[in-house]
Amino acid sequence: MPGALKYRYVKNVRDEGFAFSLAMRYVCHFYTAIMRGQARHDGPNTLMKYSRDWEYPWVLLRSEVLTGQKTLDCGSGYSPIPFMWAEAGAKSHAIDRDAVICSRFSYAVRTLIEIVFDLMKIPFDVLRKVTGGGAGKSIANTGKSRSCDRQDAPDPAGANLATIMKRYLAGLTIKFKYQIKRIWQSDFWGPVSPSLLKRFNVEYRKGTFTKLPYDDNCFDVVSCISILEHMPHPDMISGIKEMARVLKKNGKLIITYDMLAEDLTGGFVEASGMTPIELVYFRKPDDLYPTDEPQPDVVGICLVK
Repeated sequence: MPGALKYRYVKNVRDEGFAFSLAMRYVCHFYTAIMRGQARHDGPNTLMKYSRDWEYPWVLLRSEVLTGQKTLDCGSGYSPIPFMWAEAGAKSHAIDRDAVICSRFSYAVRTLIEIVFDLMKIPFDVLRKVTGGGAGKSIANTGKSRSCDRQDAPDPAGANLATIMKRYLAGLTIKFKYQIKRIWQSDFWGPVSPSLLKRFNVEYRKGTFTKLPYDDNCFDVVSCISILEHMPHPDMISGIKEMARVLKKNGKLIITYDMLAEDLTGGFVEASGMTPIELVYFRKPDDLYPTDEPQPDVVGICLVK
């Protein structure tokens, strides 16, 4: 990162001050009580999720949205940000490539149909696994989780059929674990209820922000929360340039990303062509519960056009 760019380091959410703490608690209330979202208690002091406890209030406070302003949240999922902007009087927009916009009942029906369909495929997939014959993907390769990926090579001679069946059922469990939980309560990835969108008058589109379907210079604030680091590098840069394109002069671009490997801040600032007004490095809490999932530090970038 260029020497001119310096982080403000945050070791604990409480270090951000009283106003920040109040904002964090209101965001949590809004997300869990009004949006009925799932909280992830990954530490004794977390309210929603350790990273979201800092990201959401920081984005809201840095945005300083006023009534009548136009806002956009990119890669929104089931984030409370666009809904809270709308509550503050903004003309709020959201976009997400993988958005699932439907009622909880519709989501439950879709999930049930998918489960039944995959269960029906198991006998054929097991036969293909044992014999090594047939073409196409097995049930274990249809899920999004990398944990389910397997090759269609035949099992060693004498492989126990019950063991193979158990393996496939385990793959299904991994695939549908989070989908089934979302039937009862949306998490950070949805589904997004049409009634909630109507209630807060949020315009939500399904699409990619590497090619935003909006005119130049039309938003006062654009945000992107912990999305860019999961994209290929060329798409990251395209996304930054697109978000900068749709911002009005003097508009704010507010980004957070998980520090998974390399520091991306310098490249993001350069690609945006904008001026950084705050760079923050939020260190993960020391008291998080053990987990197999990554628990990285988080970077926040606030830019002005």
